[in-house]
Amino acid sequence: MDIKTRICLPLLWKLEKYMKKPYHPFNEKGDIWENLYLWQYKTTEKTLKHFNVEFSGKVVMDIGCGTGGKSAYLAQFADKVIGIDINPHAINKGKQLVKKHNADVADRVILRVDNAYNMDQPDSSVDIIFMDDVWEHIEKPSKALREAIRVVKPGGYILIAFPPLNHPWAAHVNDLISIPWIHYCLWEKYIVRWYIHEALRIENGIERLKFKGIKPTDKRITYINHMTLERTLAILYKYRSNIDIYDFSYDLLKIPLAKFFSKLERIGLFFFSKYYFTLRKRER
Repeated sequence: MDIKTRICLPLLWKLEKYMKKPYHPFNEKGDIWENLYLWQYKTTEKTLKHFNVEFSGKVVMDIGCGTGGKSAYLAQFADKVIGIDINPHAINKGKQLVKKHNADVADRVILRVDNAYNMDQPDSSVDIIFMDDVWEHIEKPSKALREAIRVVKPGGYILIAFPPLNHPWAAHVNDLISIPWIHYCLWEKYIVRWYIHEALRIENGIERLKFKGIKPTDKRITYINHMTLERTLAILYKYRSNIDIYDFSYDLLKIPLAKFFSKLERIGLFFFSKYYFTLRKRER
């Protein structure tokens, strides 16, 4: 253990006891998969306000659908929503939860296990691709975007919404560790060990580890790709002959003076909580 960690870890451990935990659906009572579904359904309404795109009568693909809450919400407007995820358990739970909570749209929601790099979907077969809280998790985002471009119709849209690396909870451990920007304070292997330690102390901790794919041998946080605004723009630039940035917006952190601090040159990026890209596939 290096000197920085020897100093920071005990201090952060003590500070954690006095921190107020941010909201996280895993900390609600009940099944974490169902809580995630309900949270996804609720928050998708807010996300859609950033996208000036018509869903009515469209075929939508929800990449990284998780338990399907986002897919169910989108199905209120779209003709059909295809939700894909690499987690078989999430898909199986999602199929049950759509029928339980949103039976009125269940016939328009198709959930299946699939890979964003090589989707079992014909070329130019969907109108809209929806990627909310997924872009920052995909190990090979450039490859996933290339596949999304293949699947979406000419003139169709790819919607990407993600919290960047500079977000306070970008490490995605805030259900158990409340220290903001902890990924800038500790090496990731120590964050992983801390999270595992906390998870093993609670009733549904094993389920949380399974959901995130965390293993005791991990030396880094494997379920995030350290996505930044700059890296996203670089990836989009690679496909500039295929897509246009049709629209862009963002959310700021809900803290005092966030708007003021966001304009400062060096620290401004730490006050942006989420970015929203509307990409449009060019018509040949």
